[in-house]
Amino acid sequence: MPRVDGLTLTRQIRRDPSIAQPFIVAVTANVLPEARAACMEAGMDAFLGKPVRLADLARILQIVAEKKVPSATELAALFDGEVLNQLLLCSADGSRILDRTADLILSELQTGLQALQIPRQRTDLAGVKTQAHGMAGSLRTIGATVAARCAADVEQAAEEGSVESTATAVERLRAAVADASRGFASFVAANSTSA
Repeated sequence: MPRVDGLTLTRQIRRDPSIAQPFIVAVTANVLPEARAACMEAGMDAFLGKPVRLADLARILQIVAEKKVPSATELAALFDGEVLNQLLLCSADGSRILDRTADLILSELQTGLQALQIPRQRTDLAGVKTQAHGMAGSLRTIGATVAARCAADVEQAAEEGSVESTATAVERLRAAVADASRGFASFVAANSTSA
């Protein structure tokens, strides 16, 4: 672009609340991990290295068409951007760490959600606390700060011995984990190193 680079333009767009926030894809010959991280930090939603492979372009367009990817603003509200950037940097060498982490964490979270029961009596609280603790660790691994805080709230309520408060916190955690799982899966799909 003649007057402004893509990073600067993306930052300007993301800072302007009057602009309907578009899905922004970095398309660049600079595929170094630092370049990818800079694009994500600026607020871009996905990254394609040149030369662009048709399969990668088709994958990004499919994601956009299905609106499966939360915007950078939505991701920022749910996730610690530094953790996401670190996952991207680890995968920049083609090691597929991001893909493998996603497979493992999303599977753990799904299992955790299935096992997480609404407490009906005080004797249920210890199991709920243990399950929430495990989920909190998985959520922190992917930088899902909002959902991790909800898991900590479940632990705290269970520790205090309140069945009602714990049940309410479990419901909030279920919703937060569902949001985080969708957001992380979409983020991975938009930034996957696999063809």
